[in-house]
Amino acid sequence: MADEKQYPYTTVPGRLKELLDKLSGLGRPEKAGGAWLKELGYTSGNDKTVLSAIRRVGMVTPGG
Repeated sequence: MADEKQYPYTTVPGRLKELLDKLSGLGRPEKAGGAWLKELGYTSGNDKTVLSAIRRVGMVTPGG
């Protein structure tokens, strides 16, 4: 049987690095979700894939 764990990935790794560089100066958002990313200028549908990556490493809780 194949490993059933799902590992997140992002289709825009450059945007992930950019976001990680910004995080220390942003402070804690009320909720880290699609609307939050749009406020930061990440408006592409692909930009939302960075959320699953930062959730996986524990930077954001599953609820945002």
